[in-house]
Amino acid sequence: MGQIHTSSIGRIRLPVLVTVVLLAAVLLVAVSLVLLRSHAVSGVPEDVRFDVVDRQELGGGIMRLTLRVRLNRPVSTDVLRAIAAKLKASESRLYNNRYNIFIFYYLPGIRTSGTAWALSHFTPELEVEINGLSPAEYASLSQPEVQPGQSIVGVWLDESPFVASRITIYKEGERLYLNQKFKDGSGHSEEVTSTDTPRGTKFQTSRMSGAGEYYLMDQTGDLQLWDNDGPGDTAKSVRR
Repeated sequence: MGQIHTSSIGRIRLPVLVTVVLLAAVLLVAVSLVLLRSHAVSGVPEDVRFDVVDRQELGGGIMRLTLRVRLNRPVSTDVLRAIAAKLKASESRLYNNRYNIFIFYYLPGIRTSGTAWALSHFTPELEVEINGLSPAEYASLSQPEVQPGQSIVGVWLDESPFVASRITIYKEGERLYLNQKFKDGSGHSEEVTSTDTPRGTKFQTSRMSGAGEYYLMDQTGDLQLWDNDGPGDTAKSVRR
């Protein structure tokens, strides 16, 4: 039998190695394209995060699934539709024509025990509704209005559904005022007192005092609404 030289083995292995590398590169490109296409179809921007914080399934005569979802920011109705489709797909083992899916969305600082910022329900057709600030309204209210002679202490957005507003606390002369402006343009101003506490700065109007309510600007700069039962929703600062 003839001898096989190592140089011949090297010449045989080199083309095989090149082929393997090329195939791996092609596969990587194909996977990347699939991922990109999947992201485009999903319709959910990369900076949008959503987490299911509560899931309740009800069987028997009424087949329904309720999901409570925490969003990191307001999104459009189109993005809500895309998120709803993703959540529905993840529940494909349950969802059929007998099952209704009710999805409630909450923004940061809003308790999931209260009214949802938005909803998307499959009953069985998809219905989407925003109860709080839309992205356009959010952007509009985020712009503080400063009048001559006023010194701004802080500006916050209260994103509570149906009553969302911008809260501005400002100093004019020697007095402090709290202005609340709603998305329909209405609003009001009240004089407010401030007190330093270990938890932060407490702001209270005479009306709030009678109800046992007050605002607390915490160490992060956000504004919490407190009452006799403890802390409630939090208005996020728009002036860090």
